[in-house]
Amino acid sequence: MPRRITIAVLTLTATMTTFAASVHLKGGANSEPNFVDRGLTLNSAGSLAGLGNEDLLVTLSATAAATSTCTNQGGNQAPGQNPAEVTVSGSQSIPASEIKNGNVAFNVTTGRLVWFFQHQPNDQWDYDWAFERQVLPLYVNGRTKPLVVTGGKQAIFDAMEADTGKYVFSFDLGLQNVVKAVDPTTGTKTIDESLVPGDGTTKFTCPHAGGAKSWLPSSYNPRTRMLYVTLVEACMDLTPVAPGGRGSLSTGVRWSLRPRDTGFPDASPRR
Repeated sequence: MPRRITIAVLTLTATMTTFAASVHLKGGANSEPNFVDRGLTLNSAGSLAGLGNEDLLVTLSATAAATSTCTNQGGNQAPGQNPAEVTVSGSQSIPASEIKNGNVAFNVTTGRLVWFFQHQPNDQWDYDWAFERQVLPLYVNGRTKPLVVTGGKQAIFDAMEADTGKYVFSFDLGLQNVVKAVDPTTGTKTIDESLVPGDGTTKFTCPHAGGAKSWLPSSYNPRTRMLYVTLVEACMDLTPVAPGGRGSLSTGVRWSLRPRDTGFPDASPRR
């Protein structure tokens, strides 16, 4: 039965696991591997003994909390913008045919972020893009490929290639007025700058901060090849608060619910 040795580093929540017959770190019972925090990656190195004649796998995993700070045009920094913790891992495999019965040194680095896609930069309306992401087999450019499909509060759905993160397409369900256009190649969204709060005037935007699409998850039916989405048709006024007053988040404005049928320029779905 392979023996498992686990070494944890509390500051990084890092765990290294090795599998072999009676493998252990050289240097005694209190020995620890060397860890180097490289910002986006974690590196670990050390020496092992008691390998026997079995294959060896050294796996390093690390959990980290990314931080970010967003500042609106009024100079206010919005709280709650940091994403959830992320876990990365890396491994080094050493076959028994190479090590025989002896000692071995390992050097493992956790994997870098494979890809990311920025759905809504400079979000000043609380239009989160934090809901379910579905991997769907969709027909694109003559062949079927797995795409990651997800929608934000504006009820705009973006699709990216699951393996590379390359942008494929967007579909706007027509319930928002902040995004004027989506670049068909990159997916970059063009914002109506007149609707960005912070200049002291009231803004009318759709949807409401509660979202046209929100926590109720969408559902894809592979038989009909349709995505079913629960939507809320509502808008809001963003009214500046008086000096010393309390606004919504730290935007310097207060949200007020307004019906969608007043002042909404275009309600037609568009791709």
